[in-house]
Amino acid sequence: MDEHKRLMLQENEYFPDETFKVEQNHYDDFQMHKDIIDCIAASGDSLVPSLLTYKFYKTLYEEPKRNVRIHGRHDKKTFMLYFPLILDNATRLHPDVPDKKYPLIIYIHSSPESAISTYNMIIGFTKNLKITTALSHQDRKMEENLKEMKKPFHILVTTIANLVHHCDKGILRYDQTSSVILVNMSHWKKNINYKFLTDEMLKMGWQPNNKCDVIAISEDFGIITKNIYKEFSFREHFDFDVFL
Repeated sequence: MDEHKRLMLQENEYFPDETFKVEQNHYDDFQMHKDIIDCIAASGDSLVPSLLTYKFYKTLYEEPKRNVRIHGRHDKKTFMLYFPLILDNATRLHPDVPDKKYPLIIYIHSSPESAISTYNMIIGFTKNLKITTALSHQDRKMEENLKEMKKPFHILVTTIANLVHHCDKGILRYDQTSSVILVNMSHWKKNINYKFLTDEMLKMGWQPNNKCDVIAISEDFGIITKNIYKEFSFREHFDFDVFL
């Protein structure tokens, strides 16, 4: 764990739009897997990526790699800006069925309702792919949550409370996790020990400085939200406003 040092970054640092020029063309620009592009088409979205998607790609996957902070709501529009990118990256890094207990992508939420909303978006997008998503939240019995996690799965959609439980019980490993998404952070409670949570994730293989990006999404990045975010801050980041 000593090799992972928090940068404790809080303040806004917006993407340098003035130096970024790109011709919006097609998702092929990212060498994206055809099956994922087909899912984008099936969802009704344009196959010409948003300018924000190009910016996210550059931020997440071109050196020096950075995390992304999205100022906005986690609705379907925001979801489609980044999800095909991180799914393509995760399945490219791990093309085979993942090992048990080794999620490739983790979504963290403050409430079961928020987790279910994200879960439904993922299921809707991946229904024609061989992608398995596990859901874990505190509004159902833990044995029901764990039943979904007994088989290999690619994506975990969970709540803070349940992720703390899974860390405490050593249920998950994070060695293969390539993206952690912090959803609707303006609703996260300030009295939770997020440093303890991330320290436990580090002990179980999480590598946020070089192998895993963090995408933080919040309608408001006020003082409380920024203080929470800094516990997940092992890379520099760029801020993006999807309200514009």
